[in-house]
Amino acid sequence: MFRSRASRFAAFTLLVSSALLVACDGGSKGPAKIKPADIPGIAAAVKDDAPSLNRIEQIIALGSEAVPSLVPLAGSQSEAERYTAITALGRIGTANGAKPADIEAATKALASRLDDPNVSLRTYAAGGLVAMGDKRGVPVLIEALSMQQRGYLSVPPELLNAFAYRALNAYTGQSFGYDPLADEAKRAASQQQWREWWKANGDRLQWDASKRVFGVR
Repeated sequence: MFRSRASRFAAFTLLVSSALLVACDGGSKGPAKIKPADIPGIAAAVKDDAPSLNRIEQIIALGSEAVPSLVPLAGSQSEAERYTAITALGRIGTANGAKPADIEAATKALASRLDDPNVSLRTYAAGGLVAMGDKRGVPVLIEALSMQQRGYLSVPPELLNAFAYRALNAYTGQSFGYDPLADEAKRAASQQQWREWWKANGDRLQWDASKRVFGVR
């Protein structure tokens, strides 16, 4: 059960994935192939529409070639550039057969955004980290369970707390009865259970790479 659930989430590590899979900006011939040198310009122009988000999918398709250009963008002053880096590095780092060097670079870059001033971006970074087996993202996702707002550049629109819960549930197997659409009191009660679970078990969580899920030692 964990394997299939985690695999589904890993394929859509960040909120933009469904939009990114739609080729929207190249007509029947599809968009022109991009080069690593194009990445900064693409990232700077990303906005809330499927055509520009589809360009991120092209970046992701470059795999290892894209990583050296993406890592510096994770620390950019531009939210669009940070979003591009977080999204693409999360997907590249969780791809089947991802290279250890790419995983290491993606992990370091995403970890640096766990205190991003944009709550969506730090939540997306946490989701990517957890999907790569790094538990430092877990408490950030737990705190995002109270954020019942649309995630930054989420296409189709998704509530940020729904994204956070989807990641937590997929990679820990826990739920604590959380419902992103429940009333505030119910969500708060469940969130508190998550906090207590993390306090009791955080130090003992261990990543099972074969199942792509955290377990308690």
